[in-house]
Parts: sequence; C-alpha cells; structure tokens
Amino acid sequence: MLYEFSDAPPYVHFEHYSSSAFVTDSNDVDAYRKALDMIGEYALNQSKSIDLIAQTIVEEHQNDEPEILA
Repeated sequence: MLYEFSDAPPYVHFEHYSSSAFVTDSNDVDAYRKALDMIGEYALNQSKSIDLIAQTIVEEHQNDEPEILA
C-alpha cells in the first residue's frame, strides 16, 4: 500500500503472511509507484473484472456433472 501525504514523505507498507514492513527510502517508494502505475495500465475495471470472473466460472464448470443432494 502506498501512502502519500501533503505534509509528510510518502511510504510503502507491505503485509505478508506472517509479517509486515514499512519502506521509506525514496528510491524504493518511487519504484513502487512506477510498478503501481504499470499495473494500473493493464488492470481491468470493475465491470470487466466481474465479467471475466463470471466467464471463467462458467468455462471451468461447463462439463461438471450435476451434484445430487440427498
């Protein structure tokens, strides 16, 4: 997560399975910002993401046998 403030330097906070870290080095923060920008260029919007997930579910389960509940 990138945090940016008007009155303080930006920092990055990472959360992992068993730990977390704060990154304050300006070069590292800039690299993280560039990575976020690049991801944003390729990311689907909310509507397209929902459509892709729904399509994937249908494709993955189109040959499933119906489950019989007794």
